[in-house]
Amino acid sequence: MMGASFEKCCELLSQLEAEHALPRESWQELICGHTPELQAEAASRAMAVRRRYYGNRVFLRGLVEFTNFCKNNCYYCGIRAGNTNAQRYRLTENEILDSADHGNG
Repeated sequence: MMGASFEKCCELLSQLEAEHALPRESWQELICGHTPELQAEAASRAMAVRRRYYGNRVFLRGLVEFTNFCKNNCYYCGIRAGNTNAQRYRLTENEILDSADHGNG
């Protein structure tokens, strides 16, 4: 598949920004139309969206994993149900709250 022109790719970027989705064929056009110029345009648009929502602030998020018991058996995952070598744990309610307090420190 041949890539779309820069102008067409910019239209697709606008569509993506407005609709938050693109059909598969449009993704293919965008990927095949990749150029350094298009990459700079996409990065500039992404930065503008980020500034609109977050300004120049930095947000950090933390995750408290209160257990590593899992019923699923996803082969790639170290805590999958079938991994008999995993050392299992469950935090108590107080341990969970202490972890959250520590993270908010």
